[in-house]
Amino acid sequence: MKILKTINIEDVFPISLCSRKMYHLVKNFRDKSIPLILRIDGEDLSVQVITPDGNYHQVEVIEGTCETAEQVNINGHQVPIDRSIDKWDWMTYWDDKEEGIHSVVEYLSDLYGVKKINKITMNHSEVWLLSYIEKRQENDYELELQPGLSEEDCHFILKNYHPKIVWILWSSPGNFAIAQYMNSIESLFSLCELPITLDDVLNMNCVDLVLQHNEFTESEIKRLLQHWAIGGLRRLKYFSLYVKDAEFNMNHVLGDLVGLSHSRMTKEKKYK
Repeated sequence: MKILKTINIEDVFPISLCSRKMYHLVKNFRDKSIPLILRIDGEDLSVQVITPDGNYHQVEVIEGTCETAEQVNINGHQVPIDRSIDKWDWMTYWDDKEEGIHSVVEYLSDLYGVKKINKITMNHSEVWLLSYIEKRQENDYELELQPGLSEEDCHFILKNYHPKIVWILWSSPGNFAIAQYMNSIESLFSLCELPITLDDVLNMNCVDLVLQHNEFTESEIKRLLQHWAIGGLRRLKYFSLYVKDAEFNMNHVLGDLVGLSHSRMTKEKKYK
């Protein structure tokens, strides 16, 4: 069965649909040295299989039918399947989209041996995905909040669901006060400015905090580091903040802090 180890990752799924025998063959004998990630995209309602180089193939769940499509068995359901000509994604058609996502996730999870959904990207219309994922694996997942979400949507999501990691990559919805949730979020990564103050940071409970466009002064950074040095922010392992002072001097800041030991990193270090 060595020939099966040469099959590309994107070909495993269609080959597995040919028969139950082929499913078990490619599942058991494909190249398993490549670590894979499963992600759900709530915008186009698809399940993505992602390789270490960032490439992915996806299976889209569409509520409806396609009379010209071939019928295949996915997790015990006979459903039509077709392939997108422009994106080369697989499109599956279901009477119930929630049943479709559940079936596709479990099928791909078993086929590729990836038990956990790593990340969900969320828009306003598919919040039920979070109920499904937390029932499946509790809060062990990452959530990416999409630009289309309103401030009300974001409050509803973070009040009712509890992802370990939250990503905000594009824009903050209005004046969404995310600071009130920073005691339950383990890690927050934002590439846009958020309404977060220094006091919010001092009172948070995050392990990782990345605020790429929130501006802090040199005195605020000094106060933050001093708080960390005397035992505050006990869970914090990594943070990245933007300093707006043009003449900011990190050595000067660190030299004024009592009880804080530090060293300049010269190589990559994994702290988790």
